[in-house]
Amino acid sequence: LAEQLLILAAWKNGFNAIKPFIKNSKSTWLASLTDMIWVDGSGLSRYNLISPIDQVRILKIMHDEYGWERVSSLLPSRKHESLQKPFLFAKTGTLSNNHNLSGFLITKSGKQMVFSFMNNNYIRPTKEIKEAMEDFLLKIRAVY
Repeated sequence: LAEQLLILAAWKNGFNAIKPFIKNSKSTWLASLTDMIWVDGSGLSRYNLISPIDQVRILKIMHDEYGWERVSSLLPSRKHESLQKPFLFAKTGTLSNNHNLSGFLITKSGKQMVFSFMNNNYIRPTKEIKEAMEDFLLKIRAVY
């Protein structure tokens, strides 16, 4: 599906092939990204590499261009049992022993914070990794 979306985006922007579209996108829309290797549209390819800081930059670009209402509607929300409203709008990505979470944290004061976690090559159960990230985010939320 991701590859087909990339082909469609290339075609809608006047490109007949993916590689020139990727090159153009990296030099225009995504010029502020510094640590990215983008090879194809596959969400499962280990050839595509991106750093947490570039994940944050992409989310900020989306927020600035489309606004909070649209961006928050695109991301899954998470509500904690102790809170009445969602405090987290984020997307995960998981491959063997790699679990990532990037999105927005809504703080106690209502501030929107952008974040990205990348957990690689861990040997603990993924459930423990997820619980540690959530605990950390809840602590940050409470402080701000």
